Amino acid sequence: MSTSGYFDALKGFRNSLVEVEILCEAADTTSSDRQKSSTFNKAAILLIAGKFESFAESIIEELIFKLNECQLPCDQIPTGLRLQHTFDALAGLEHLRHPYKQEEAAALFHQLGKLWVTTEKFKDLAVEAKLAFGRHGEAELIKLFEKVGIPDIFDLVKLVESVESLSSDAPVEVPIDFRGIFNSVTAIRNNILHEDASPNLSTAQIKSHRLYFEQFAIGVDSHLAQLLERCQNQVTAASGAQSFSQPPPTVIRLSSTGPTASPCPSSTPSA
Repeated sequence: MSTSGYFDALKGFRNSLVEVEILCEAADTTSSDRQKSSTFNKAAILLIAGKFESFAESIIEELIFKLNECQLPCDQIPTGLRLQHTFDALAGLEHLRHPYKQEEAAALFHQLGKLWVTTEKFKDLAVEAKLAFGRHGEAELIKLFEKVGIPDIFDLVKLVESVESLSSDAPVEVPIDFRGIFNSVTAIRNNILHEDASPNLSTAQIKSHRLYFEQFAIGVDSHLAQLLERCQNQVTAASGAQSFSQPPPTVIRLSSTGPTASPCPSSTPSA
């Protein structure tokens, strides 16, 4: 499977990472001035974390847009996604109590009724694809993807890399703990923004973080593309089919020749 990307969100994220490379180069060239070098490194880590958050929000918005293009029958839309649409729609219900909002309120309830009790095609899914303000972490990212019926995203996208084996000539695949990397970078980001901290990070560490965030984003893009493909196939399937199922976990394999994306039949990559 190609790593060039299916969603525009991935293209935008990868383009933004060029700026991280520029900041890393600036940190290297000013290494003799600790304050300057540290400032460039702090900016780079903030950019990685911030742009990744923006990527996550954007790709969810794109997914909803493309799901609406599929015009799934209401009964084939996953229950979790229908619930999130309903909760978000009802969140602003109070302002519809005014007499001059009666038509708008009636249209909303008609739409929701259609979503839950008919088999008509539906193209008006809407989900609030925004992370909460404040100190972010893995829980917030998981909640964001859960809004569109995707369980723990860290379990569905895996990073592995080939390393030399001490017991054989063939390399072995070792899983990369991206969940831990994400939490570490997010904690550093939070400390910089909220505590004015100056973490002791080397440029090499930041480049490594940049690589892993990019590859995880490629995996997310690949996984959601597979989800959409199943959705499109479902539309052409016989009537009465069940809602589309989650694809198997996507594994991104890092090697000297570059990353490759592939679905994995098991929930964990082989070591």
